[in-house]
Amino acid sequence: MKSFARTTTGLPVFLFLVLFGWSTAFSQPTHESQEFMLPPDQMGETLLQMGQYEPAHAIYSKLYETGSEGPYVIRGLVKSLAGLKKLDKAREQLEAYLQKKPNSSAVLYGLGLLHYMESDAEKAESYLIRAIEQNKTNAPAYNTLAVILFDKKQYKEAIEQLQKALAANPADLLIYHNLWRTYGEMGQSS
Repeated sequence: MKSFARTTTGLPVFLFLVLFGWSTAFSQPTHESQEFMLPPDQMGETLLQMGQYEPAHAIYSKLYETGSEGPYVIRGLVKSLAGLKKLDKAREQLEAYLQKKPNSSAVLYGLGLLHYMESDAEKAESYLIRAIEQNKTNAPAYNTLAVILFDKKQYKEAIEQLQKALAANPADLLIYHNLWRTYGEMGQSS
């Protein structure tokens, strides 16, 4: 009887340890699952493409607040706020930042993108040219300027801007899309 009592009191403890170990094994991230986690900017871009503007805005807003002022962060911030129908908030944020740092290529680009979204191509072009003057490697500024030129049916000039964008960032797939679209409109296949 003694051995049965020892077994029955040890069994719950044993089961608890087995189940606890089993549950923590599934709740803790493993090295394998961490391989598939996206960096915040890529996660934000993915959310934007899915139309998930609120969580995308949370990511880009946090990046912006912590000092990431790159053009891709600014693009995400503007696009997420556009999706939320809050372009006025984007303008307010960017103009306030520009007061402190008037030569910020990324913010000048953001204002150019914002004005393009509002169908003010002339103002957009002005900001984009200023952004490029401040930073010759601002690929999104070249790309957006190319889109404006495309809309004006100035395809040759659009291609020139897209080539500069590619030289600045050959990994930006949006540039390739715009190249393909522009060459297609010109009647060329490559």
